[in-house]
Parts: sequence; C-alpha cells; structure tokens
Amino acid sequence: MKRFLPKLINFLAFQLTWTLAMLSVSRGLAFWGAGLMLLNVAAHLVFNTPRNRARETALILLGSLVGVTTDAVSLSYHFHSYRGHYSPTFEFLLLFYCLWANFGTTLRVSLAWTWKSLWAAALLGIIGGPLACLAGARLGAVTLPENIVPSLVAFALEFGILTPLWVWIASRLLKETPA
Repeated sequence: MKRFLPKLINFLAFQLTWTLAMLSVSRGLAFWGAGLMLLNVAAHLVFNTPRNRARETALILLGSLVGVTTDAVSLSYHFHSYRGHYSPTFEFLLLFYCLWANFGTTLRVSLAWTWKSLWAAALLGIIGGPLACLAGARLGAVTLPENIVPSLVAFALEFGILTPLWVWIASRLLKETPA
C-alpha cells in the first residue's frame, strides 16, 4: 500500500487538475486552469528527490514545449478549434503548455509502469489522447469538427508517438527507481 499511495495521489492530482482546467476554460477562465495545473506541477517537483528534481523539471519543460507545438500544428490543420480560433493565441499556448506539463508529472509516478513497455505507452497514447480530446470537447474547452474521425485519428497518431517518446526519455533521464 505504501508504494501504491503515491501513484494514486499522482494520478488523482493529474485528473483533478485536468478536469478543473477544462471546466475553467469552458467558463472563460483559462488562466485559472493553467494556474491550477502549474500548482500541481510545482507540488510534484517539490516532493521529488533533489537528485531528480532538475532532470525531471527539464523533462517536463521540454516535453511540454514539444506537446504544445504539436497541438498548435493540429489546431492550424483544423483538427480542433480553441475558443473559435484555428491559430494559436497566447491563451491557447499557455493552457496547452500547462496541460502537457501536468501530464509530465505522471511519467515518473503513475505511468512508471510504461517504462518497461513502450508498446503499452503507445497504446495508452493512441487510446488516451483521443479520449482526452473528446472529454475536453464535452466539457466545452475545445471544439471538434462535425466529422471528428480525421481529428481522432490525428490525435491518436500525435499521442501514440509523443507518449512513448516521452516515456522513453523519462526512463533514460530519471534512472532512479520510479516512485
């Protein structure tokens, strides 16, 4: 139970902040949602070991940059829109950067099991990415086109590539035993 509790707390903190962020966006309060996710990231890093803190901070910062860039590209290809826009606004970039950073907090803790199987990480991305986009749309944070199939395929590809790539880098960079 002692090893399971940090994983459960990490997973619940990620899910709670993600959901509250999506709800805040739907109410025009995206900056609050971004702030909540940044608080989760900060708390995660504070409770990290000093040895891993700098490496995990770099992993989260750089991985989030790759993620938000990819999301900005998918926005420009009209796979989704953010508050009626198909080009990235400052609000979009900040929020989606924070979304990726929030996800980055799970790599060493609740998703550490994927370190042993990049196929599992890819499958998680292929299924979880589109589901997260659908959930975000249902909560009113993003808008998907009427024909959602191309968007869901694009998100499956995006997350199916980025998730195992980020997991692989995390497993190499954070060689200490995962939480």
